Amino acid sequence: MHAERDHLIKVTFPVLRERLLPHRVELYDIDLRWGITEDEERNQKVVRLCLEQVDECRPFFLAFLGHRYGWVPGQIPADATAKYPFVARFPGVSVTELELRHGAMIDPQGKHALVMLRSEGALASIPEATRNRDFLEVDPTVQAKLRRLREELEACPFPVQPYSALWNKPLYDRVNRTRGKLDDLDDFG
Repeated sequence: MHAERDHLIKVTFPVLRERLLPHRVELYDIDLRWGITEDEERNQKVVRLCLEQVDECRPFFLAFLGHRYGWVPGQIPADATAKYPFVARFPGVSVTELELRHGAMIDPQGKHALVMLRSEGALASIPEATRNRDFLEVDPTVQAKLRRLREELEACPFPVQPYSALWNKPLYDRVNRTRGKLDDLDDFG
C-alpha cells in the first residue's frame, strides 16, 4: 500500500488541509505503520498500540485494503484483551482485521468511516512476479480470511468503495528502491 499512502500524504492531505484552514480545522493523519518499535513488537504491544491509535482518530476512520491480509500475532496479550475485550471474539485474525473491526465494523452507527478496496483490475495490471511476491496472499487459508473480510466490509452500512490503479513500470518505488509502482490514484485520492 506504499503508493496509496504516498498519494494521500503528498497529494490528497495537503489539498484537504488547505481547504480546512479557513474553517480553523486541522488535519492530523495517523499511519499505523509509524511508531511501533522493534522493542514494542518483541514485547507484544502491537495490538494494543494499533487499537489505541484507532481510538485517537475517533469519530473518523479511513481504511484501504488491498490483496494482502496482514500480520497475524501469535497471541493477544492480556493487557490488550483487557482494554479491548472484543479481540477475544476474533482469534487468529490479523492486526489489520482487528483495526478494521475496531474502527468501523463493531457498532458502526455514529462513526464516520470510509473503506477503500483496491480493485482486481489494479492487481491484474501488476507484473505477475511482483504481484505474487508483494501484492497477493499465496496461502489459500489466508486468501479465504481476506475474502471473508472484504465481503463483510462490503455488507457494512458505511461507504465501502473500490478504487482502481495501474502499474507504472518506469515510476520509481522509493521503498523498494526499484522501478515499477502503482499509479493513476487520483480517483482514490
